[in-house]
Amino acid sequence: MVAYHTGGMNAQRPDVETRDAAVTSDPRGRGQLLRDVAVFQLKLFVDGLRDLMLVPVSLIAALIDVLTAGRKQHFYEVVRFGRRTEHWIRLFSAADHLDDHPHETGQESIDEIVARVEGKLREQHARRRVRRRGDS
Repeated sequence: MVAYHTGGMNAQRPDVETRDAAVTSDPRGRGQLLRDVAVFQLKLFVDGLRDLMLVPVSLIAALIDVLTAGRKQHFYEVVRFGRRTEHWIRLFSAADHLDDHPHETGQESIDEIVARVEGKLREQHARRRVRRRGDS
């Protein structure tokens, strides 16, 4: 708590008092916060390196699968590797203690958004086909 001088009487600044109370009332404390920040930065770095590596490797694997006959699994092996490393990195795990349901955000994932958009595009394409057939 910090006091400052105003017109001859000491008063407490509410913004400083609130901030200090929040930090000291947090059972995890400043040390845990600093640890979480450091670990998060390390995870961001590892995640970024993984992503940089996966871009060319996934493209090469897909190209091999397209150009060769037989089992086309190279690309999906790269995807499986990415999934395993994603579970290993757990980039946002520091937020797990913040709410009762750490993995339920209530927001659509990118996969769900892509599936919804893809469904709409397929519907539009099918309608156009029907119209073209009707015009013929």
